[in-house]
Amino acid sequence: NRTETSAIPTVNISAFLDPNASIEARQDVVQAVSQACYIYGFFNLIGHGISQEALYEALELNKMFFALPEESKREVLISKSLGWSFCGYEPPGIQTHHKGLCLTSKRMLALVKNILAILAQGLPKEWECSPTVFDSLLEKTSIPMHLLHYRPVPSQLEDAQQFGVADHTDFGCVSILLQEPGTSGLEVYYPPTDSWVPVPVIEDRSACHRVLTNRERHRYSVAFFLNGNLSLKAKALDRSGTETMVGDWIHGCLIETIGQTGKLLQREAST
Repeated sequence: NRTETSAIPTVNISAFLDPNASIEARQDVVQAVSQACYIYGFFNLIGHGISQEALYEALELNKMFFALPEESKREVLISKSLGWSFCGYEPPGIQTHHKGLCLTSKRMLALVKNILAILAQGLPKEWECSPTVFDSLLEKTSIPMHLLHYRPVPSQLEDAQQFGVADHTDFGCVSILLQEPGTSGLEVYYPPTDSWVPVPVIEDRSACHRVLTNRERHRYSVAFFLNGNLSLKAKALDRSGTETMVGDWIHGCLIETIGQTGKLLQREAST
């Protein structure tokens, strides 16, 4: 089921980033983010401090990558690795994009640090968590970035609502998705009504979610994932449960999804 009635909230975090903002204004941001995460696990983000030019550049680099020859793109298939490579090495086909993509990754890492700071302040008081409770996740952290491209559905197919990505939840701590203005397809699952809520693209701005393709246009997006410090032992913030190594959790989720050799992937690559 799809619904238009439960709109995904838009949260402006500029007051939290402003050193001159009042305590009340900063707390309003914390409350808005906490509520959005509690209800949806998802929200549109504005006032984040990253310029429109920088966001546009990231999307253009994405398009440039998918315009490369097929053999160059296949050098970075997820089925060839579990998300890591030798430090300083990138396949030859994407060297042209390396500088811009690294800059995008640095900007997103700075943003996710602010998001974690907001989330830390919104945790239940009875958990007695420090405002720096998430800082250890950012030490030697795993920060994969995915370039995504979904082709339009061929006109000969009867059902135009094909899945670009079926419903799923992400593995790590925080996911940030940059969508190209003018596109649609991203939907978030809303448990209270057992329905899917479309996420419109708002310029300047992990729940269960999915992506629908369409007949009209290509869909490009850039996804940034904070997996955290893979060597960190973590457990529930309310002190329940047992400790789990972050890297073991991510590795297990990847193996469950793609298999040891990537054979569980339904499609090897978006071209």
